[in-house]
Amino acid sequence: MQINNLLQGLLPTRYDDFRLIVDQWEIIVGERYSKNSRPQAIWEDKLHINVSHPTLATDLRMKQLQILSKVNKIVEIPLTGVVCTLVIPRSMNACSGESILTQIPVNKQDRPATAMESLNNWRSRIESLNLPQCPKCDHIATHVELSRWGTCSSCAANGFSAYFDQNRCQ
Repeated sequence: MQINNLLQGLLPTRYDDFRLIVDQWEIIVGERYSKNSRPQAIWEDKLHINVSHPTLATDLRMKQLQILSKVNKIVEIPLTGVVCTLVIPRSMNACSGESILTQIPVNKQDRPATAMESLNNWRSRIESLNLPQCPKCDHIATHVELSRWGTCSSCAANGFSAYFDQNRCQ
C-alpha cells in the first residue's frame, strides 16, 4: 500500500485533468462540436482532440484561445495549446474504450460494393454534420471562411484571381 501511495504522488495529475475535460466537453466546446469531436489526450501541455471532419479541425484551431480559457479554469496545470487529429469514425464515442480507428471497415464484406455506394455513404456522413454551405457553390465552408469572405475558400480564391486579373498593370 505504501508503494502505491508513493507512486500516486509521483504520477502527474494529468489523468484527473483529462477526465474533467472529457466530462465537461460539451460545455467547453458547445453541442455542435462535442458531437463531432472528442478529447484524446493531454500530451506536452497540449490538449489533443480527435475530430471527424477537416472543417471542424479548422474551426477548433481558430477557437483555440476560447477552448484553452475554459479548460484552464478547470485543470490543475494550465495547457498551452490544442492539437486536432482527423479521424474517420463511424461513432465518435472514444471514451467507450474502443479505438475510433478500429471502426473503419477492414474486410470486403463491410466495404461498399461500388464507388457510387461509397460516395453516397460519404455524402450522408458529411451531411449529418450539419456544416454550413457556401452561398455561391453549395460546398461545405467553415464558419471562419463565411465570416471572413462570405464564401468558401475556393470561391474566395477564384474571386481574388478574377480581381487581380482585371486590375493587373499592363
